Amino acid sequence: MKAIKILALAMALSMTAVSFAACNNPNNQGGDDVVVVSSAADNNGNNGNGGQTEATQASEQQGEFDGWSFVYNGVNVNVGTDLNEVESKLGELNKDYTELKATSCAGLGLSRTLTFHSGSFVINTNPEGTKDIISNISLFDDTVTTAEGLYIGSTLDDVKAKYGEPDPETSTATTLTYRKGHSILVIIVSEDKVANIVYNYAV
Repeated sequence: MKAIKILALAMALSMTAVSFAACNNPNNQGGDDVVVVSSAADNNGNNGNGGQTEATQASEQQGEFDGWSFVYNGVNVNVGTDLNEVESKLGELNKDYTELKATSCAGLGLSRTLTFHSGSFVINTNPEGTKDIISNISLFDDTVTTAEGLYIGSTLDDVKAKYGEPDPETSTATTLTYRKGHSILVIIVSEDKVANIVYNYAV
């Protein structure tokens, strides 16, 4: 499990580095800011039992969002919403993450990448005025689940049972997409098992 999480973290960081490099602003005097905020993840919560973590707890904000919700420690973390508001509800997300900051593609502020539990899941944001809008959330291992209980390693039958048939226009045999409100849930399947889960913000 540790090797898988290290690989997931390396993949998440490399994706972040590529996106930051692609967005490099030549007028940026200071270059990209890379800031590590914290790495105090509590590995005791990672039990590897198919997502049996606090991420599956019910959230009192469940009815306030019109898209697919990811629930972490009983609080909804939804794409298209301000991460600052989520942080205030969770006490700065309990500081169980590492954070990278870099100049956004539009040069309008700093994008943020928060990596939790050494790579269990990753949150990316884009600046919008004083807000940090969550652009996507990626799940990389079975210690976290979707609000509906799907996790890395779930079967294709589990996916269909929880979400029904995917969007036929945007799905393939290995990439299943489900749109709801301003969010798109993307489920990557390999050998009839869920390999990756991504929440994307759809304007």
